[in-house]
Amino acid sequence: MLTTVLPGHSRIPSVASAERLQGLGTTAAALQAIPLAPRAALPLRTRSIANVDFAARRLLTAAEERLEQLPAPGGPTVFVHGDLWFGNTLWSGDRCTGLVDWDCAGAGSPGIDLSGARFDAALMFGLPAAEQVLEGWQRAASRRAERVAYWDVVAALGTLADMAFCVPALHDQGRTDLDADLLGQRRDRTSLRYCCAMLYCQVAVSGLMLWARALASMIWRNHVARPGRMPL
Repeated sequence: MLTTVLPGHSRIPSVASAERLQGLGTTAAALQAIPLAPRAALPLRTRSIANVDFAARRLLTAAEERLEQLPAPGGPTVFVHGDLWFGNTLWSGDRCTGLVDWDCAGAGSPGIDLSGARFDAALMFGLPAAEQVLEGWQRAASRRAERVAYWDVVAALGTLADMAFCVPALHDQGRTDLDADLLGQRRDRTSLRYCCAMLYCQVAVSGLMLWARALASMIWRNHVARPGRMPL
């Protein structure tokens, strides 16, 4: 119903302006400005699309299991959309006019929506786009985002092993230029970059540095260093 009332549309352009990318970050920041304790209708969320089981398609099941053994960053919980990507946003020009598809909404860390949006921007437009999303978030929130590397890895691990699953929906959103191979390459390169960022961050969780190094090696060996694929 919202799509018939609010102005704008959810079609994804083949090239996004800095204003639109930063606008996605601004939208994520607006959500995190609402403190929210978990409740029955809005449960605790620890990742994007938390109520959908991608276990059969997950990129690195072993890495996901290892991540779940580590404590998530603490802090107060806020209102999260839980599936913040360009296909769930409405735009009039470069202005975000609304969000749709609230099935995954709940209470959680601001990093869930921020890094989910960053990962989607990287898939849609390439790695540099993610930094524009972060810039928009930090400007709107008037503070630096915390534990970005951790939540980036959470977002990366929640993706699909077979990106062909996403292609029909993206074509419906206007991105007929995207296919499973290009999406897979962007996913793998983004995941590797995020794991390397995690490796060099100053983190307080015991064993995380060794885990990040192993995860980066696994991604490179199994999903990036294949015949016909260019390295980073």
